[in-house]
Amino acid sequence: MKKYLFFVLPLVAILFMSCDNEMSYEYIDASYVTPANAVLPAEGGEIEIKVASTHSFKLSSPSSAFSFFRDGIVNLSQDGVAVVETNHTVHVSANESGAERQLYVVATHLRNTDMSASLVFVQPAKEGNQ
Repeated sequence: MKKYLFFVLPLVAILFMSCDNEMSYEYIDASYVTPANAVLPAEGGEIEIKVASTHSFKLSSPSSAFSFFRDGIVNLSQDGVAVVETNHTVHVSANESGAERQLYVVATHLRNTDMSASLVFVQPAKEGNQ
C-alpha cells in the first residue's frame, strides 16, 4: 500500500499543478461565402466573407482594392468565451489594371497578433482594359 501511495501522490500533485483556471484557447479562421469559388467580378462590387474567432479581430488587405466597414475592426461581445462566427460584407473596386490580379484579405486576432487567417481572391481584368 505504501508503494502505491508513493507513486500515486506525486502523480496527483502533478495533475493538480497542471490545472490552470485561466484557459488560453485562441482560434481564428476565415472562409469564403460569396463568391464561393474565390473569383471576384472584374467590375467589382460587394463580396461576403465569414470569420470565426475567439477574440476581436481586424480585417485588412495589402491592396487598396478592398474597403472595410469601420476600419476593419470587429469587436466581439463575448471575447474569449467561445468561437463566434461573423459574416462581413467587403467592397471590391473594379479591376482597371488590364491584367488579372490576386487580392488578399487578412483577419488578424487582436489578442494574439501572431494569429491570422488569410483568403486569396483572383480578379480578372475588366473587359476593354485587356
